Amino acid sequence: MQKLTERIDDLKQRIAAWGKRIRRYTERSTRFNQNRLFQSDQKRLYKSLERPIVSGTGPAPNQADMVAFWRSLWSEPVNHNEGPWTEVVASQCASITPMDPVIITPDDVAEAVRRAPNWKSPGLDGLHHYWLKGFMVCHSVLARQFQEALYQKSLPSLFTTGITHLVPKDQGATDPSKYRPITAKGEETAGIAYRAWMHCFFPELEPSIPITEQNLADRVRYIMRSKIFDDAELERLQREAIPSSIELATAGAPQVTDQHSRVEAAMDLLVVVVSDDDDMVFRELEQKRSILEEAILETRSMPLKNRPRLPRTLLSKQNRAVVRALNPMLVTYLEVSRDLCETFLIGAALAVCRIIGANFPWLDSLLNKLASSQPGEKELRTVSQRQGPLSAD
Repeated sequence: MQKLTERIDDLKQRIAAWGKRIRRYTERSTRFNQNRLFQSDQKRLYKSLERPIVSGTGPAPNQADMVAFWRSLWSEPVNHNEGPWTEVVASQCASITPMDPVIITPDDVAEAVRRAPNWKSPGLDGLHHYWLKGFMVCHSVLARQFQEALYQKSLPSLFTTGITHLVPKDQGATDPSKYRPITAKGEETAGIAYRAWMHCFFPELEPSIPITEQNLADRVRYIMRSKIFDDAELERLQREAIPSSIELATAGAPQVTDQHSRVEAAMDLLVVVVSDDDDMVFRELEQKRSILEEAILETRSMPLKNRPRLPRTLLSKQNRAVVRALNPMLVTYLEVSRDLCETFLIGAALAVCRIIGANFPWLDSLLNKLASSQPGEKELRTVSQRQGPLSAD
């Protein structure tokens, strides 16, 4: 009994010590985040200190009332103020020389995709940046479609549609007017188009400063403002960030990019197949092609809201080999693509997930609903065959 009491006291002391360490870490983390927020956005910091954090733990509001309330506000036509000052501004801008036409190349699209995170939350199209990076054959097609959008001076509805989240202003609020709408566009094809346009616009606005140098110079200025390093370290960073005029002179002029260079490079990629038999290789490629065709036919005419939510896949060599294998097969489909919403990429991504056997969370919930309704064994087997393998990655 005495040993048991000592053991309990020992565990209580350990729990108290761990609790103290957790509280100390939480205080330090909060202090660090507040200091960093004070440097970037003081107004937001003061609001967070004055206004308590509201959590949506109360009863959920009625969905029909929320939709009716915000639809009545957003459906009202917008009346712009057409004052006399608009004519003055228009007359002043008439003498400005128009900018030269912007040409978006596959290199611009590739550069915009390269800097984007792989698995950031996608937009309405459901595509993560990982698939835009892996399927390099789509860069030339996206560049052509972005260019056509500039010439036609019109954008698809996908570019101007976002997902709205309603954040409660008060604790346990059920009134629709007590919610703050926050509409954010996901990291979708529209974001890639914006980055590609900015990549082309910047040399027109600042022709004397290359893009890479400007980015590095901005980083140096940020370091100087935040006073992270000493003067000697800043001088070293400035020398590395901004090359000298001799280096710029010897760099040479950039070469003209071929629109189909990336497609040809993707066609020449080696496909990694663990087999020495040519017949086995051919059968495996044909099997991947059939899975790709089935996925494209399934998702091509599917509305955006009904598209499957793609899981995050491991960045392994085997999964990348599957992406490289499907990459040249997409050329035939992408050549006939005329709509940014139907670039066949969602079908290719779904085919990769089925080949590698990735799990689909939405499919598990669907099977659970079917199981609760006690369907026949044949129906469950049909659903499993349509959605692909369910083994974990």
